[in-house]
Amino acid sequence: MVSFEKNPMLDDAMLNELFARSWSEHRSRPFADVLARSLGFIGAFDDGRLVAFVNVATDGGAHAFLLDPTVDPAYRRQGLGCRLVCAAIDFARAANCE
Repeated sequence: MVSFEKNPMLDDAMLNELFARSWSEHRSRPFADVLARSLGFIGAFDDGRLVAFVNVATDGGAHAFLLDPTVDPAYRRQGLGCRLVCAAIDFARAANCE
């Protein structure tokens, strides 16, 4: 069963592994600085393994937008991406963003 978490503890290895599985052109990179500037982020986990991620960024005002929406290829076509985006929208609205 996939569970969603707001601002879960993530490290570079977890994110780079997900992105490498999901994006053929991905090159490993650090994420800490980007995530520190985000409004927040949502991770989806299956038995402790990160299987989806989205970064909820903000302009510092009333607007929020999504960066890096990613779903592991083995979990695609099951509605997980839609649920991930809905969780991100709820997160942004709870922070009073449009």
